[in-house]
Amino acid sequence: MAKLKGELMSTRLREVGGLAELKELRLIDMEMEAQTKLKEQKDQLEESQWRFSDLEGKLTDQTVRGRIRKVGKAQSIAELKQNIDKNQQQQLVKSLEENNQIVNVEDTIP
Repeated sequence: MAKLKGELMSTRLREVGGLAELKELRLIDMEMEAQTKLKEQKDQLEESQWRFSDLEGKLTDQTVRGRIRKVGKAQSIAELKQNIDKNQQQQLVKSLEENNQIVNVEDTIP
């Protein structure tokens, strides 16, 4: 009977040891899963930061290009206004010259 009790006790100790080892392995597994998830999240964060930087660069580039286009358009408008003013002045001078010629012709008519 003592031998059976000893074997039972030995079996229970092995069972407790096995359960303790199982719990330890589960904890290790959980820790590894947590580390894997953490790495995945870190990788996702890095990818998101890279995409953000890329988009930010594209936005900056588009903004600069838009400003350049706007300045170019303003310059074209200014040039057109100058041409219009120049043409108006030329027309005014031509008109005055024609009026002077008419007056001169009228002065020569008796």
